[in-house]
Amino acid sequence: MANINVTCIPRNPELLWLQAPQNQHISYNLFTHGVENPLKSRRCDSGLTNHIKSLPNERINENVFQHIRNASFEGVFKAGIHQIDHQLIVALVERWRPETHTFHFPIGEATVTLQDVQVLWGLPIDGPVVSGTWAVMDSDQWIVMCQDYLGFIPEEVEELNQGRIKISTLVEHLKDRLDDDDDAYQQRARIYILAMIAGQLFVDSSQYDVSLNYLESIDDLSIEGRLSWGSAVLACLYRNLCKATLPGTKGIQGPLLLLQLWAWERMPHIAPRIVHGRLPPYQNQHCYAARW
Repeated sequence: MANINVTCIPRNPELLWLQAPQNQHISYNLFTHGVENPLKSRRCDSGLTNHIKSLPNERINENVFQHIRNASFEGVFKAGIHQIDHQLIVALVERWRPETHTFHFPIGEATVTLQDVQVLWGLPIDGPVVSGTWAVMDSDQWIVMCQDYLGFIPEEVEELNQGRIKISTLVEHLKDRLDDDDDAYQQRARIYILAMIAGQLFVDSSQYDVSLNYLESIDDLSIEGRLSWGSAVLACLYRNLCKATLPGTKGIQGPLLLLQLWAWERMPHIAPRIVHGRLPPYQNQHCYAARW
């Protein structure tokens, strides 16, 4: 019997509005090479997951959580941490078009908006932007910053590798006794927020540590000091989706849980069971992601 070679490559890709240009989008590899090396989704450190998966609870002081609430990170904590659906993330990446920053579905175009970020995670979209200079300092300066902002000094100087601290170190210090002092409450709140920034909001290729440069953005934990974290998170998501569509990309970073929550909200037939039949009282401040 003669061998029959069948190719699935479209002869004229320009005729398919759902298909990206040849060799310029990861979806094109599905026609040529199949799924040999699927994208790896970066996710939160497991130690952080185990510690805060049921927050707030007896392990977090209410005074500490009040500072977290004032800084607008309450929704991220209330939403909890879910296991990332890698297949869903990859499927969405294959339908993402960098030219328009939208997903191209058979029914039309859709995208994650600022309103989605605000409603799902409760992050503010108004106020000063999250910005600043990425500082380069020596170990002694990073130690001083840890003491001032977080209230502790890592036992090993090596943990402050080029201004980055291990998430496991942050989680370990969350078990320490908490002094009855407002400065101590704020320092503990910054540890939680910094860990969530690394594990949920701005996940990068290093899944186990976080840059201390974020500390300057969470110096002021008052309501008046809120920054537009929602805008920064959405920009981070867009940027990483665009990078993930490039052929040869091996992993995708960024706020992938936000993307998954958005997909659950917009496509309820793929969403898990809703835990809360009615939205709890704090949902008036927008945190729809806590339903699952």
